[in-house]
Amino acid sequence: MSDEDLPKENASSEDQSETRAEHELVELLKERLPDEPVAPSRLAEILAEVVTVEVRKFQGPLPPPDVMLEYERAQPGLITLITDRAGKEQDFRHAMTRQVQDREDKKLFHLALKTYLGQGLAFILAITAIGGGIWLLANGHKSEGLGTIITAVATLAVVFVTGKITEAVTASKRQKND
Repeated sequence: MSDEDLPKENASSEDQSETRAEHELVELLKERLPDEPVAPSRLAEILAEVVTVEVRKFQGPLPPPDVMLEYERAQPGLITLITDRAGKEQDFRHAMTRQVQDREDKKLFHLALKTYLGQGLAFILAITAIGGGIWLLANGHKSEGLGTIITAVATLAVVFVTGKITEAVTASKRQKND
């Protein structure tokens, strides 16, 4: 091996590692290849013996510890930068989740408030109508009093039945979506 084959001292570490890898590959091929011509099928076998591809896959915000150490060796301080950014990303996601949950909680609160307020006002209206019908009956207005009571009760029945049908349709749609 001559001095020309080796990487230069003033080249960057990335350039040096690429040059070293290329040099090592050439040396391995020189060792394995015979001096006479080789058939293409045998050449493919020799290359398969010499060249190895390593594929690594990971999930999550941080790579595995051995990869982290390689990053740190390549650029000191990189582990701190990566973990800080992963922490910031996690904080951001938690804040966004909290915001969405707060909005959902407010929507549910307002929905419950409207529902109970509507039910309360409907109850007061129904009691007032029925009470008025009873007062009309007591004061000699039989047909008007009876009509008022029947109208109030019929209205309550229609609202109740409509509500039950709406609940059934909504539940059916939810089941289809799930």
